[in-house]
Amino acid sequence: MTEQYRETAARLRDSHSGRELITVIEAAAVLGVQKRTLIEAQLLPIRKVASRYYVSIADLADFLTRPPKSFKIR
Repeated sequence: MTEQYRETAARLRDSHSGRELITVIEAAAVLGVQKRTLIEAQLLPIRKVASRYYVSIADLADFLTRPPKSFKIR
């Protein structure tokens, strides 16, 4: 884990009341994309619990701090 990852994860936890999972809507807002785009692009592991979708803070922090790579949205 890099220092940048730790700082990003801490900021995300602080801004989301210390939770380890946030809704896809909240994750999409952090990334500046629509909920459907985030789900369809499969950029992050998304967990479905009952009828709701969640993203872990750790996965989101990892995505935000890893080097960019090209991807294609279907």
